[in-house]
Amino acid sequence: MLFIGGLSGLSGLSGLSGIAGGGSGGGVPPGSPPNAAINIGISYDIGTATHTLSWDDGGGDAFGWHIFKDAELTPFYTAGGTSHDFDGEPGSTYYVVAYNDFGESAASDTVEAKEEPTQPQNLILTDVGGGDYDVTWSVPASDGADAITEYKVYVNAVEVTTTTPPTTVVTIALSPGDEVYITAVNTLGESAPSATEIAS
Repeated sequence: MLFIGGLSGLSGLSGLSGIAGGGSGGGVPPGSPPNAAINIGISYDIGTATHTLSWDDGGGDAFGWHIFKDAELTPFYTAGGTSHDFDGEPGSTYYVVAYNDFGESAASDTVEAKEEPTQPQNLILTDVGGGDYDVTWSVPASDGADAITEYKVYVNAVEVTTTTPPTTVVTIALSPGDEVYITAVNTLGESAPSATEIAS
């Protein structure tokens, strides 16, 4: 009886009542799965060719987050924090699902991986007379899931002109031995150079 009475007296203390309640963050009742992650985003570092997926904890005592790609049913990575660096695939979508001992959250919003285009293809120089050459090329195999905004034309490693899609031909003056290559540009950055052609 003394033990029961002691607990009764303690239950009125706010500090202990909070412990007894086993509270959970983010407005989630104790013993429930966590809330979905919020503010998910993806960035790309062209220097390292690395994507960074980041998000905010939605609350509810998440232990970690499973990261999913497209419609795949198995996560490709489980993160203990709220970001992950990885080699993303342009055009693929990614989302995260929080988990704890009581289950999984709803899926977060999805984000799409993007990067710079691959290099232009099939570069051809055609001598049209008077020291002028038509420079033609084909579009890159991939635009990096982000529309190409311009092509840059280089002669001897110096940018001499640009053009915007869908144009893939320019006429420029060249001298024999000049080396020409093309790059493609989108909002993520500039592609690697195309193959180089030499004016004859």
